[in-house]
Amino acid sequence: MEALRATSIAQRVMIGGPIRFDEKGQNVDNRLASLQIRDGRPTVVLPAANAEAKPVFPMPGWSQRT
Repeated sequence: MEALRATSIAQRVMIGGPIRFDEKGQNVDNRLASLQIRDGRPTVVLPAANAEAKPVFPMPGWSQRT
């Protein structure tokens, strides 16, 4: 637990702040991203500050997708 509380990893590949843990071992700066497959590749659509494209919702049926 001491090692977890001392952890602070600022450079990371995902969105959010540094990786650090509170006294309960929870990553307090954890953020999630919503992805949609666009042109065959995963694309971040939320949160807006990190989005590469606007989300498509509701998702069109299979026959309407490009």
